[in-house]
This record gives sequence, structure tokens and C-alpha cells, in this order.
Amino acid sequence: TNNDGIADETEEVCGDLPYIVHEKSGPVISIQNVDGTYDLEYTILVQNDGGASGTYDLNDIPNFEDDIVINNGSYTSDNGLSGIISTTNGATNVLANDQSLSSGGVDTYTINFNVLLDLSATSTDGGDNTYTSCGEGNGSNDPSPGEGLYNQSTLDTNNDGIAEETDEVCGGLPYIVHEKSGPVVSIQNVDGTYDLEYTIIVRNEGGASGTYDLNDIPNFEDDIVIN
Repeated sequence: TNNDGIADETEEVCGDLPYIVHEKSGPVISIQNVDGTYDLEYTILVQNDGGASGTYDLNDIPNFEDDIVINNGSYTSDNGLSGIISTTNGATNVLANDQSLSSGGVDTYTINFNVLLDLSATSTDGGDNTYTSCGEGNGSNDPSPGEGLYNQSTLDTNNDGIAEETDEVCGGLPYIVHEKSGPVVSIQNVDGTYDLEYTIIVRNEGGASGTYDLNDIPNFEDDIVIN
């Protein structure tokens, strides 16, 4: 104020900005249930790495292989949100809308599905009865919608309806079947017996390793003696 080039008074202000990002993981796959279905679990972490509170919209889009049927789905979060997931493959499910998140905060979402993979010729699920693994359809390791257990999430942080961030994960299911053929019967041996041969082929037509138990039960006509 005295025109000497030296400030006689200064004033300063400061503020912070939110910076909200998310990360998706999974699926965690249960062992096969007695009805042939599997339970899946995906996890989404939403965190605010900025210095101010912000809001976000979060969607989940399961887009599984067309032979995988979603029997039911649901989600829960440690922020109190919960709901039902659509059983329509490819549907957009709103997990959070204008959800507030404080600086340094983390919201955890757990998404659960019960699904059935049916590749049988009598299947009525509308699929093509041929399993496409994650990344197989485009000839790369990058998964795409319609492959395996592909699942995508979208995060909108400015409420304009356009995702600022997407994340995708993919997994596979086993599908183990078997086929039996025979018997191949030898010509009669000199002692009057016959040698028989049966063949069992066990195939995994799914997109993940699996385990199986295999039993064989001969139950011949009661006049046939197994030597």
C-alpha cells in the first residue's frame, strides 16, 4: 500500500479434490453343488485417494458365456447398500448411485451369483452348447463379453452417465462328462471263456480344470461268471 514493491499484506486459501477409483477381483468359485450349479463371488473396492469427499455411481455388468445360466444374484456392501442382481445376462446392475465417499475412504462390494453351465445336447438355455473360454473368442488373452465368467464394472465420478473408469475380470468353469463304449468281445478262448473290453472316455469341455470320481458297475446276466 506504500508503493515500495513489498507486500504489506498477503492472503491465502487452499482446497482439496476427490479422486475416486475402483478395482474388481474374482471370481472365487465354489466346488460344484449337488444340483450341478456353482456359487461365484466377485469383489469391488472403491477408494477415494484424494483429499476431499466425493460421490460416485457404480454399475456391474455380468456378461457370461451363453451356455451359463444365472439362477440368482445379489450384492452387499460395507456401506449398507445391498440388492438383487438381474438374472439377465448382459444387464446393467446399479450398485450405487450418488454414493458419498470421504477422503481416504474405501467401500467394499461383494457380488454373488449362482450359475449353471449346461453344454448338453438337450440344453434349453439358448446357448450354442460350445464353451468359449476367456480370451478364446478374439484369439488373445484379453477377455471379452460372452466368454467364460466375464464381468465388467463401471465407475462414474461426475454423474454425467459416462464411465470414467471400467474394470473387467473373467474366470472359467469345468464341465466334465463321460462316454462309455463296448464291450469288445474276443473269440471264445480254448477254456470256453471270453475276454471283454469296455472303454470310458472322460472329457472336460469347460474352461477350467476340475476333478471327478469315476465308478464302474458290472451287472451282468446272472449266469455270467466274472473270473
